[in-house]
Amino acid sequence: MFKKLSRSRLSRRRPTHRPRRFEALERRNLLTFVTQIGGDGEDWYRSQATDDSGNTYIAGRFTGTSDFGGTTPYTSEYTTAFVAKYDSNGAYLWAHVFDLQGGNTKRNSPFNNTQADAMDISLGDDGDVFVAGNFTDDIDLGDGTYVSSAGLGDMFIAKLDGDDGVTKWAKTIGGAGADSASAIAFSASGPMMA
Repeated sequence: MFKKLSRSRLSRRRPTHRPRRFEALERRNLLTFVTQIGGDGEDWYRSQATDDSGNTYIAGRFTGTSDFGGTTPYTSEYTTAFVAKYDSNGAYLWAHVFDLQGGNTKRNSPFNNTQADAMDISLGDDGDVFVAGNFTDDIDLGDGTYVSSAGLGDMFIAKLDGDDGVTKWAKTIGGAGADSASAIAFSASGPMMA
């Protein structure tokens, strides 16, 4: 019997160096598929969303090399954020990895290293994926240009194309201190982070 865990319980689980499993649940909380992703480092699941077609989107972070189910594993020198999409049968469709560079130039950061984390995802009415997260040092949000954090750590919000995971737009938010996002939601005026 599988028990659905809340995001807060999942994020408190002690990481291991084994690949993580995630379960995609239908709206009635029935198990529809199980797939294994991960690699040689730590892999963290943060958020999940399912669209009307039964496709599942997951977000989180990984270190080292991580295999989301595609033909080529993703490798990062740093802890980096990801969003991945699977069809209703659990088959891999795409993954978007937010590339980092930096080498911990923000030495006083409470994060203590160069990293990015996709904390939450939400699906728009147009089928696109909104992701809210955090980063230190420099991050490529999808256009090949690295953006530096303004302080010890900043937030980002990005809109990804639901069909292929390509960034449609992205924005960083933050000041001189340590800023972090934990959730994303929609209002009449668009996406909001908390």
